[in-house]
Amino acid sequence: MESKKIFLTRTQAFFKHLTSLGAFRNIKESIRKKLLFWFIILGLIPLVILAGFAYYNSKKALMEKAFENLQTLESNKANAIRKHFADHHKDMKALMESVKTLRSKAFKQLVSIQQLKKGLIENYFSERLKNVDILSRMPLMAETMAAFKKAAGSVGGSEWRNVERIYGAFLVNFTENYGYYDTFLVSPQGDILYTVAQESDMGQNLKTGELKDGPAGEAFQNGLKGLTFQDFGEHTPTGGVPAAFISAPIKEKDQITGVVMVQVSIDQINAIMQERTGMGETGETYLVGEDRLFRSDSLYEKESTVMNPAFVVDTKEVSEALTGISGQGVVIDYRGEYALSSWMPVNIRGVTWAMMAETDVTEAFVPKEEGKDKDFLRKYKERYGYHDLYMINPDGYLFYSVEKGPDFRSNILTGPYKDSNLGRLVADVLEKKTFGMADFKKYAPRKDEPAAFLAIPVIGDDGEAQVILAAQLSIEQINKVMLDRTGLGETGETYLVGADKMFRSNSSFLKDSVMNPAQKVDTDASKNALNGKKGIDIIYDYRGTEVLSAWSSILVSPPSKVNPKGIKWAVIAQFDYSEVNRPVTWMLWISIFLFAGAAVTVITGAFILSEGLTTQVNHIMALFGEIGIGNFKARTPVVTQDELGTMAFSLNAMLDNLVSLVQTSEERDAMQASVMKLLTEISELAHGDLTKRAEVTEDFTGAIADSFNDMAEQIGHVVRNVKDVTLQVSATSKYVSDSTENLAETSEMQAARMAGAIEAINEMALSIQQVAENAGQCAVVSEDSTAHAKDGARAVRDTNGAMESIRDHVQETARAIKRLGESSQEIGNIVQLINDIADRTSILALNASIQAAMAGDAGRGFAVVAEEVQRLAERSTNATKQIDTLIKNIQGEISEAGTSMEESIQRVVEGSKLADGAYEKLQEIETVTTRLGDLIRSISMASKQQAAASENIAGIMEDVGKVSSQTSAASQQTASSMKSLAEMSDKLNESVSVFKLEEEEEDLK
Repeated sequence: MESKKIFLTRTQAFFKHLTSLGAFRNIKESIRKKLLFWFIILGLIPLVILAGFAYYNSKKALMEKAFENLQTLESNKANAIRKHFADHHKDMKALMESVKTLRSKAFKQLVSIQQLKKGLIENYFSERLKNVDILSRMPLMAETMAAFKKAAGSVGGSEWRNVERIYGAFLVNFTENYGYYDTFLVSPQGDILYTVAQESDMGQNLKTGELKDGPAGEAFQNGLKGLTFQDFGEHTPTGGVPAAFISAPIKEKDQITGVVMVQVSIDQINAIMQERTGMGETGETYLVGEDRLFRSDSLYEKESTVMNPAFVVDTKEVSEALTGISGQGVVIDYRGEYALSSWMPVNIRGVTWAMMAETDVTEAFVPKEEGKDKDFLRKYKERYGYHDLYMINPDGYLFYSVEKGPDFRSNILTGPYKDSNLGRLVADVLEKKTFGMADFKKYAPRKDEPAAFLAIPVIGDDGEAQVILAAQLSIEQINKVMLDRTGLGETGETYLVGADKMFRSNSSFLKDSVMNPAQKVDTDASKNALNGKKGIDIIYDYRGTEVLSAWSSILVSPPSKVNPKGIKWAVIAQFDYSEVNRPVTWMLWISIFLFAGAAVTVITGAFILSEGLTTQVNHIMALFGEIGIGNFKARTPVVTQDELGTMAFSLNAMLDNLVSLVQTSEERDAMQASVMKLLTEISELAHGDLTKRAEVTEDFTGAIADSFNDMAEQIGHVVRNVKDVTLQVSATSKYVSDSTENLAETSEMQAARMAGAIEAINEMALSIQQVAENAGQCAVVSEDSTAHAKDGARAVRDTNGAMESIRDHVQETARAIKRLGESSQEIGNIVQLINDIADRTSILALNASIQAAMAGDAGRGFAVVAEEVQRLAERSTNATKQIDTLIKNIQGEISEAGTSMEESIQRVVEGSKLADGAYEKLQEIETVTTRLGDLIRSISMASKQQAAASENIAGIMEDVGKVSSQTSAASQQTASSMKSLAEMSDKLNESVSVFKLEEEEEDLK
């Protein structure tokens, strides 16, 4: 009994020793730690590496593509702005040429009308001088003068009336036929013997009377010397109405017997000068004398301006014309208005007048089409999108504005807006005589809104600027280019910045940003661009937001006096960094979620496998603890069917045998020795050396040793299986890694395809450029067609000019025929006078015969003479009748010739109108050709762009589809691998489920 106690005590001490050593606990903890460690190492670290590599490469590729797209976008916007201003430059040049052509045409038309009226005035006075000269040389005038001299003592008396009845009718007819106001007969002593009008001047003396210093007195004095013209002056008898005179001496046998004077009618001069054909709405022609007073009435004044001291025309142009110099230009007329003017001298028998032809500059430069409300510049403004168009004189007077703002009719060089950007630009353009631009600044006439201007001078033949054309740019057109959001995403924008760091186009995120000093763009991008540098970088923009930015500079205008360094703008394109980084962040979160899921899966699997492997071991350790405290009835449950379960079953059997063997004391020592030997042999096995085996003897410990050996063998198999499974897990993880690499390669392929798409887009851009070049060639052809149309228009215009010349010559011929008719009429009058003289001669002959008969024989000789006189009178009467018949025939033929000439003139006018119509049609053809060229360019560009874009996009979408298929296959392979990993984890769980952990046993308790 004592030996049994000793044996049990020792056995108990042995198991306590095992428990205190913690051998099996160390085995359990070592297996769990190793399993957990290697599962984590083999499962998580490759995922971490792959996720980091994918994130880095994806972010790098995405940033590179984002910067590349941003540079392309910035370059396109910069080119668009350059083209915008280049087009405006061309538009202004074309407008300048148009205005120059209109100016030249207006001057030509003005000069043509002026020359015509000059010819009419000079011909009018030439004919009147001839008429007076012929009148003064007629014998009848000497007879008439003698008759009135004889009755001079009773001017207005009965004798004077008898003389008037005989001779007055002829002078009245002469005055009325030639449109004179009055006709005078003046004696050599200066007495006015007769006037047709019979006003208060009749009977006065032009040498000594109150009229001696007036135009009538001077006309008389000059008329004694010869045929002369006396310029207008104040004539008292006509109520102070100005009067001009033509005078000539009346001679009889080379002796001056008097002076005939005619008073020229101002109405006939006005009829010529106020003819408005071809003068438009504001044109007029007028005459000015050497005293700078009018010689014809003005159209713009209700009262008469002739010799009116209230209307003095003392201009440089009048002075030039009075000195014989002709010219044209834009002047300030007598009303203080700017006008297109042509001036030339008119010479009338030693008297020089200045003939002025003028029209308002606005009508001359900016004509309206007949029946249309809009003038040329208004249509041009609306067509090309300008805010306003101006025309400015070289002295700074702004005489035309489409919008007619506060600056209209002000002086832009000396007025209140001289310091504005428009005022400085006009001064610079006048100095350099070339195209210029003023950058955006606040402009007072536009309520301090930002305004930029273009200006170009119209240079005359003398090399001087005749007028300045200016255009106010529209900020809406610039915004239309810069605010186009194509390719900008959610946060992208493009904008322009000037040298003052202020916006030149509106921001997408700020209101009223143009030229707003509170919203300056003082960033690295704007500084570098304005310094002429081009670049890309991640910066903080004007809002303080981190952005991807691309920038460059454009030279909008070359250096000038207004802008010594030229006008340079920065073109900036940007995206918010957050938007560009959003796909990378999304990929990072996906990687994190995948990694977290994989980590949870690996760790959970490791815990499950390690827990399954150590459950049976925990039960065995619990058994050892019970035995260590003396509970030899305790047995371990067999919870697995593997080697550990067999070991537990053997351990229970061993304990049963031990209990039965300790019944005899004789066996105690042997049992003790065998047990100690067994403990010694398996002590290393207890510390984890599974290569050690216990010696199998024939005593009772042999079964235990054999069980321990089986246990060690089974544990070795289990550990071996665990290692194999671990290797398989590693291989599966490697396969997962390979699949992930395939996914990464597929992503790289997708990035490459996207790069190909970008290249395709670039090729499309090159194709578009080629199409643009072809369209440019088409435009050249269209311009050639337009040039041919212009040549045709010029030829028609020259033809029209030739027809006008023909019309002028025909009119000259008609006037000559008319003068011939008038001369024939004068001849008729002379013939009538001769006929009257013949009649009177017959009467005298009859009276002489009567007197001879009464004288008897003394009068017979005189009777013969009277008969001879009678026969001569009859012959004179017959000859006069024949002459009268011939003159009437000549007058009839002259009338027919005049009618024919009128018809010829009408046909020439109709031909000229047809030529004008052809010229207008050619201009319409030119316009249509230009529009057709524009449409051809647009259609060609659109069709080629669409074809190329659709083809490239189709290819790109096909490649993206293939890449998506590859990505899907790789994902399926990954899913299959993960499934295999789960199955192997289940097998490993089954292999180690025979172990029972100490923690589980404690939980069960």
